[in-house]
Amino acid sequence: ITTPPIDDALVFVTEGESLTVVGGYGAPSDTAFLLWSQGELSSRFVLPRAGRWTVVVRGREDQAGTEHAKLLVSIDGRPIQTLDLTPTMTTATLEVELEAGQHSMQVEFINDYYDDTVSPASDRNAWVDFFGVTGPTVLDVYADTMWAKNIACRPEVLDRACLDAALAKLAGGAWRRPLSEADAASLAALVDQTLTDGATLRETLAVAIQAVLMSPRFLFRAEIPPDPSSPSAVPLDGYEVATRLSYFLWSTMPDAALLTAAGQGLLDTKEGIATQVQRMLADPRAEALVQNFAGQWLYIRDVDNAIPDPWSFPEFDDALRHAMSEELRLFFRSFVFDGVTGGVMGVSRQPSTRSMIELLTATDTYVNRRLAEHYGIEEHAGVPANDDAWGLVSLEGAPRQGILTKAGLLTALSTPFRTSIVRRGKWVLGQLLCAEPSPPPPGVEGLIEVTEPGAPAKTLREKMEMHKTEERCKTCHKAMDAIGFGLEHYDGIGQWRDTDNGYPIDASSELRGQPFDGGVALSDIIANDARLPACIVDKVMIYALGRGLVGEDEPLLDRIVADFAQRGYRFPALIELVTTSEAFRMREGEAP
Repeated sequence: ITTPPIDDALVFVTEGESLTVVGGYGAPSDTAFLLWSQGELSSRFVLPRAGRWTVVVRGREDQAGTEHAKLLVSIDGRPIQTLDLTPTMTTATLEVELEAGQHSMQVEFINDYYDDTVSPASDRNAWVDFFGVTGPTVLDVYADTMWAKNIACRPEVLDRACLDAALAKLAGGAWRRPLSEADAASLAALVDQTLTDGATLRETLAVAIQAVLMSPRFLFRAEIPPDPSSPSAVPLDGYEVATRLSYFLWSTMPDAALLTAAGQGLLDTKEGIATQVQRMLADPRAEALVQNFAGQWLYIRDVDNAIPDPWSFPEFDDALRHAMSEELRLFFRSFVFDGVTGGVMGVSRQPSTRSMIELLTATDTYVNRRLAEHYGIEEHAGVPANDDAWGLVSLEGAPRQGILTKAGLLTALSTPFRTSIVRRGKWVLGQLLCAEPSPPPPGVEGLIEVTEPGAPAKTLREKMEMHKTEERCKTCHKAMDAIGFGLEHYDGIGQWRDTDNGYPIDASSELRGQPFDGGVALSDIIANDARLPACIVDKVMIYALGRGLVGEDEPLLDRIVADFAQRGYRFPALIELVTTSEAFRMREGEAP
């Protein structure tokens, strides 16, 4: 028999048994590979994953002598087992642990025998009809996968009750609520039609899952009142409240406990919501408030987008960038959780008792070695010995306080070549005081950096004085520049400096009639500004509701601000106040 080339592995699929052969060679049913005189077959194959695979060899012998024909089966050149063949075609299987990736399999006839002293000659040979590596079985393939967790039906068996239950579970999770009878009937009809069209069970499941994921109930956080055209506000049902809670606090879908609480009516009351908020804040998923809410509000994400010019700031690198971002995250985290246990960084999930006013007044911060050196406080107590560890340190003796003097924020609010008085001032007005200045009028150019020939060099502050003479600029810039002037001691990467362009820096200014000099004094003024707690409430409410605030919200916001103050301006308390408010628990009506 002339055997075909056997260098490349073939892929065989046996639909009836749902087994996949990922390597080996088969032969037509009326022939086989003849191995004589120490003959050998080999093939290469690739396994998609590590696990326990089944080696299959099907063959027979031409019997001669006192022994059966023997086949030595090897994987990657390593002997696995020796098989004794019989005169009839039989299949031998053995299991072997294999890693994912490329392998080779060899089948070798090892006990050739020939005696021509008798007639006819006695000749022992081996015939191999098939050899390869198969499976695992379907249930093994899907063990510990999303199939096993969500489908739990044998893919090769049409168990309609199991299929309907699996789809109900999948759709309920995707739509974040149990299926209604109408929804279940709609999916069942789709399954019936797909099966009628001749699809396999897997193909039918694929179509049904596509329908689930294309539904507006999955693509949107649907809130559908009994009468969608009603102009009156209506309470959300428990599942809609659960969805609002989970995406607000966790940035993901509700868990089983939250959906159970919704089904039991526990989210129809303020007390039930408050209970779930306490549980959810203690869950690791609440870190999303740091990553997403604070990441947006406090511009933590923008640190990754900053591109300081390497000639202007040669000391800036990715390690410093990472340290800047991490400091901001750890700092805000201390307002959500008790973040320090026994003087070292911990994983406490207890709600923080820290006042949000300390966002401006805190005299401590979190540093690794690199950031401490950047701040010039490497000798302070609590500074870690390396960049991989973080410690809580006092800023006593350093001209830094609160978030306004954090290097990461100052870097994000600078240009690649220098500080930006305007960006820094605008950020404070918009993010901390909710007094966003108007956009610049059309045709306004950026700051002209060129100095006239022969003219003396100027500080950035002196260049900005032109805003006082431009009628269309001075109204907005009066407030923005006044704040930005106070932060000029911090360069484009937040490092302290005494001069700009060789001239002493003047960081004195005033805000709403209150004079100050430098970033620390500016932080104290903002901390005592009545607009700060009200702005914090606004930012949290906007994030929680996913919409802007309108005039009708003002009475509610005023009440929350007052309660926020009574509770010591604690962030976890504000979360509870927002989530138990009418705006969070109700859906507004439609305009006529």
